[in-house]
Amino acid sequence: MHFDEVTSTNEELKRIITQGQAKEGLVVSTEYQTSGRGQIGNSWESNDGENLLLSVYLEPTFLSPADFFLLNMSVCLAVVESLNEIHNGFQIKWPNDVLFDGKKIGGILIETTISGTRVQSAIIGIGLNINQRTFLSNGHFKPSSLRNVLGQIVDRDYVKRILLNCLESRYLNLRADNTGHEIRQHYFDMLFGFSTPVLAGVRGQRKYVQIQDVCADGRLIVLHEGKQESFLFKEISFYP
Repeated sequence: MHFDEVTSTNEELKRIITQGQAKEGLVVSTEYQTSGRGQIGNSWESNDGENLLLSVYLEPTFLSPADFFLLNMSVCLAVVESLNEIHNGFQIKWPNDVLFDGKKIGGILIETTISGTRVQSAIIGIGLNINQRTFLSNGHFKPSSLRNVLGQIVDRDYVKRILLNCLESRYLNLRADNTGHEIRQHYFDMLFGFSTPVLAGVRGQRKYVQIQDVCADGRLIVLHEGKQESFLFKEISFYP
């Protein structure tokens, strides 16, 4: 389902689910979001008709809540692998961003519903900067776009097809092996800062750390000042 304008694709998909019209695999996309969101309440900047904004409805009931981040890993991998089919060099930045050469190309927002001991449903929101040239954001990782990377206008429908194919492949892979062993291996191959010193903000100070692991519940394990520490979302930030 495609719309000219919505508040956000995640919110529009929730509305459709509430009306009982959603089946697993439903994709909602739009030209423009009036209230696009990023992780933990951050806004998402996107010009009308220039980028790829979509949400996908999934029912990963094979996952327990303790393992929900395996779904995040799978989605991040699918996004980065789809972009790397177009041009090599894209990376995942924990927990939910896509980078190229130290600049932010996209982001992912996953909202799950838990029922008992299972993840009942998941709304996978994906925003990719495709043809937008300039951005206002002043975050640590400056935004850029696929057009800036390639130096030419990009067919958004072409990127969308590749992305959805990669997303389906990774989701089926996770469903077949929800231990996530293979997914984790590929995830770490694409992860910014894995086993490589990167500059991070830790308790108000900038220090170099090395990512050692990401747990199935999303906690980040880093080597910091000679010892391992774990961090939840927003407890640590990274710099290019």
